[in-house]
Amino acid sequence: EQGRDKLALEVLKDVFILRPNYSQSYLDLAKAYRKVAAYDKSAAIYARYKYLVDENFLLPSDDFSKIIQHESDNLLQLHASQIGANPRKIVSDPYVQNTTRVVVEWNDTEAEFELQFVNPEGQYHTWKHTYVDNEDRIVEEKMSGYSMEEHIIDNALPGLWEVNVRYHGNKSLTPTYLKVTTYYNYGERDQKEEVYTFKLSLKDNWQKLLSINNPGISRVR
Repeated sequence: EQGRDKLALEVLKDVFILRPNYSQSYLDLAKAYRKVAAYDKSAAIYARYKYLVDENFLLPSDDFSKIIQHESDNLLQLHASQIGANPRKIVSDPYVQNTTRVVVEWNDTEAEFELQFVNPEGQYHTWKHTYVDNEDRIVEEKMSGYSMEEHIIDNALPGLWEVNVRYHGNKSLTPTYLKVTTYYNYGERDQKEEVYTFKLSLKDNWQKLLSINNPGISRVR
């Protein structure tokens, strides 16, 4: 959020050394290299992750693999020339292209909360990260080593969306933090992002995290 990308890279290098068997260590480090324009190193980390999963050194996860594939494809789309890749490569999931993409990360695997996405018409979708509603997912996160989720906002519904959270606590005395990254026009040359962090403390009450102005379908690819 503060834009201290070089410092973040050094921190995430240390995290990678401490947790080489956590899937998210690879994604975080690849994204950190990208932030400092080390695109070739970023691509190498993605390739290394895929190799380790294929060789059964890292536990696979369908949900996390989808997220890291989107990030890897996006790197290739926007920086192919810098990494000597084929810019005509077909992306794995065109559903995310030219959309508003929201990635939510949290620091405590035991954190229980609900995320609510409210569209401009007042309809909403709720994703629950609780043991009661989603225990299998939480167990998978612990086994594979990741704490994140992505949501694609329907580009057929432009306008102001709201993201709300209801926090239920964790099993420790340390606070829970959320990092929310919103990507606009994902995969396009004019892609931009906004990053916010939130400390969760108020329990069992809905609270607004942020508003997102979804531009909808802005161009024909």
